[in-house]
Amino acid sequence: MAAPSDDDSSADSRRRFLALATAVGLTGCTGFEGHSSSAAEASTPTPSPPSTPSPTPTPSQPRIGNVPVQRRRYSLRELPYEKRPQFFGPYRQSEPKCSYPVEAVQDIDNLRMAEVDGQTGHFPLRTARWLLRLLHCYRVTGDDGFLSKAEEMSGAFLADATKVEDGGIYFPYGIDKSGSSASMEAPWYSGMCQGVALSAYTYFHELTDDDEHLETADRVLETFTTLARDTDGPWTSMVDPDGHYWVEEYPADPPTHVFNGYCVGLWGLYDYWMHVRSERSRLLLEAALTTLEHSLEYIRAPNDVSYYGLDGYFYWERGMTETYPARPYRGNAAYHEVHVAQIDKLYEISGAEHFREMRETFESDHPVDERE
Repeated sequence: MAAPSDDDSSADSRRRFLALATAVGLTGCTGFEGHSSSAAEASTPTPSPPSTPSPTPTPSQPRIGNVPVQRRRYSLRELPYEKRPQFFGPYRQSEPKCSYPVEAVQDIDNLRMAEVDGQTGHFPLRTARWLLRLLHCYRVTGDDGFLSKAEEMSGAFLADATKVEDGGIYFPYGIDKSGSSASMEAPWYSGMCQGVALSAYTYFHELTDDDEHLETADRVLETFTTLARDTDGPWTSMVDPDGHYWVEEYPADPPTHVFNGYCVGLWGLYDYWMHVRSERSRLLLEAALTTLEHSLEYIRAPNDVSYYGLDGYFYWERGMTETYPARPYRGNAAYHEVHVAQIDKLYEISGAEHFREMRETFESDHPVDERE
């Protein structure tokens, strides 16, 4: 039997198209030049959504690292496994199921590759999602063959990873990739991929109770607390001058603030919080929800498809054309539909009415019957 490919799926063509749309993005590790104690002192302007300036930090204000952040407290909801957004996403048209016979997965490559602009290299988002597929099959079938293949793939994944001493584990991309207004050069790192990997190792521990997997998940979580301003090494998270915490699909200066990739990173924080229930993970999750709730009105383009990232908002709405090294990606109807579904999941997770209202607003901006 032929080994399944990264594009194999039992869902309909619409689901496959949307799943591909969410998997396109990568991220990079260029960071800010000349790190300083304030994000406002980055080498180029660091735009953030218009807002009232944050109040002077107080000792009781929540912090990530030692940086004050905006955090709203939410009545977080505990979704059952089959409704969690990671891997399946809010895009599936039917209940999740194992799509592969156990014999078909034994010979697939442990590191999933991609070709972009003539370059072939490791695409870690695909590897992380294959871990989720294998673990899902083990969960629903109980066949140890799926788990043993997942363990084998995990070994290769971790061997290829960048391990920061006394810090996080990052999964590098082996190919260059453009992402909205950013150009990423290998090796580079993505908050989107880090989120999928965080879910995978959280699920590993849920299913096996093997503390090595929890230790790996803990070290992946560490990457969500390593901020651009605090390191000369890899980073995928930052705090803007107004104290909003960002998980970056394409870590760059100036930032892209891609919405879809941020949500996928947040799904990992949600899975980890659901399993571990630590105050630290709740802080990260609620800081991320706070940022997205605040930023939705700027991702939105009234009566049109939404912006792919906030770099598009700054470029087209605020005329900051000189700020960006390349013209940002505007977005399209497919990504808009992904955004609508992701906002719906943000509502399910948080219970915040603003997310429900904005989902309806985004949907009315570009109704299904008006899409190509």
